[in-house]
Amino acid sequence: MQGERVLLLASTNLAVDNALTAILKEGVAKEKVLRIGLPSEEFRLAHPECCDERAVQHRTAEITSHIRELEQQVESISRVFIDEAPYAPLAKVLPVLSLHRPIALLGDHYQLPPVCEVQDNASICAYWGKPSIFLEDAFSLGNEWDALNKLDEARNVVLPRHILRTSYRFGPTLASLLDRHVYHNGLQGQGGSNTSIECVHCEPFDRPNRKKRENDSEADEIVRRVERWWDWVRQQPDVPGPRLAILTPYIPQRKLIEVKLKARFGIDAIRDHVEVLNTHQAQGREWEYVFFSASDTRRLVGNGPWFSDSTTPVGRALVNTTLSRARKYLYVFFDKSDWRNRQPDSILTELAVTGGVAKGHALMEV
Repeated sequence: MQGERVLLLASTNLAVDNALTAILKEGVAKEKVLRIGLPSEEFRLAHPECCDERAVQHRTAEITSHIRELEQQVESISRVFIDEAPYAPLAKVLPVLSLHRPIALLGDHYQLPPVCEVQDNASICAYWGKPSIFLEDAFSLGNEWDALNKLDEARNVVLPRHILRTSYRFGPTLASLLDRHVYHNGLQGQGGSNTSIECVHCEPFDRPNRKKRENDSEADEIVRRVERWWDWVRQQPDVPGPRLAILTPYIPQRKLIEVKLKARFGIDAIRDHVEVLNTHQAQGREWEYVFFSASDTRRLVGNGPWFSDSTTPVGRALVNTTLSRARKYLYVFFDKSDWRNRQPDSILTELAVTGGVAKGHALMEV
């Protein structure tokens, strides 16, 4: 305050950073503070203008050394495997070609494609919206962005493919259902045990200020089923933390379920055991138990079937991705009365008619 110079010393780097952070919070101008020596990464990122040139040079040397190490590791690579390749956009896979190594793309192109929020730019959509299985097409078409965007996963991929017809995640029941509606190639399920599929009818009802795609009847029934499931979990001390996923196609429905679960269980009670996700967030993961809230029903305004309708390409990819997250127990919450009267080629229509294949749970009565 008197315009004089101050030397601040401390025995450790972290203590210096803490003291200078406190001084800066008091309003001392950054150009009047010089941090001598090696700051923490947090302090350096927050206040780079306060750090002396030697610290910057030291950090630059560290990064340069790390880059050299990475380059040496890259040179030793003999083959590249890219998992979830259909979910990886072209823009993320193209740089891998610079390695000049054999590349194997693994994944299921009948599941969700990459998410590209830009819809009004053909070139951006081509690189960020098209999956990596169109790698060869991207080179052959060049700047023909519209043509690349119109390519279909089922018909236009020119890369050589090896079709895997065995799933080790789920059992034959779920594999047979997905093969009838999605794959049509004789998919077999070898998940170790058969997959139980139980359909839960949720009679829809409206309420004031309900958002589009919210479905209270499904959310309420899910909360009731989670209560029973949670009671069972607490009675099984020898079970190592069984996990349950509640999946839905829509953000409003996910948030509605989260609000209702929080109101019933609080914040921490089931946090380590239950996850509530949109299907896109669940890509590449699996759970013993999956609750699927379809949300769609023609009996609610704004909830006409869309993402849950497997007769459309986008719906087929989403429903396929959702159902295949379950390893042993799959529970589908939907308006059976409405889906029973839709086109027979829909997965949910078949489940509404047949009621699923529920073998029961020996330990948990749901």
